[in-house]
Amino acid sequence: MSQEKNFLDLQEAIVAGNAPKMVKGFIDHAVGLRASDLHVEPEERNVRVRYRVDGVLRHIIEYPRNLHPTIVSRIKIMAGLRIDEQRLPQGGSAKTIVKREKKEEEVDLRISTLPNINGEKIAIRIQERLEKIPSFSRLGLIGHNLDKVEKAIKEPNGVLLVTGPTGSGKTTTLYSAMQELNKEKINITTIEDPV
Repeated sequence: MSQEKNFLDLQEAIVAGNAPKMVKGFIDHAVGLRASDLHVEPEERNVRVRYRVDGVLRHIIEYPRNLHPTIVSRIKIMAGLRIDEQRLPQGGSAKTIVKREKKEEEVDLRISTLPNINGEKIAIRIQERLEKIPSFSRLGLIGHNLDKVEKAIKEPNGVLLVTGPTGSGKTTTLYSAMQELNKEKINITTIEDPV
């Protein structure tokens, strides 16, 4: 579905005050723009919606503040959060189906709410699923760097830190390393939060 169509559908949902379509519209539009995060931020008169694209928060649209409680409830229900709790931060997760380039994809959402003076602020981390984990040699490391990392993951002791900004490939790197190690028939256990 084109981004123009997604945006028009979103605008129509806002005009109609249709909370389920608004939430679906925010997520579809954000995924279509390859946003890593979606922020819903109540202000004095309106509610601002911003997406993080390429590491930068971009203002996308606003909607009337009177619609915000319904939007918050809809998102909380998706994430299995308590809709009656508005004084404490909450966190949860959800899965949803989005349509991109004529095919449907499942995306994982990490949702957190934070109370503020104008209502609850919502942050949604959009995590696209890996279709196929690339082999370790296809991660883009070459020569000496590839040798160093391959040696490090095969060490029997120690810690390997993988750091970087959102969307930089940390999860892909870790899963690829585990796939490489699994060939050696060793026991692998992961503890993820959420990685």
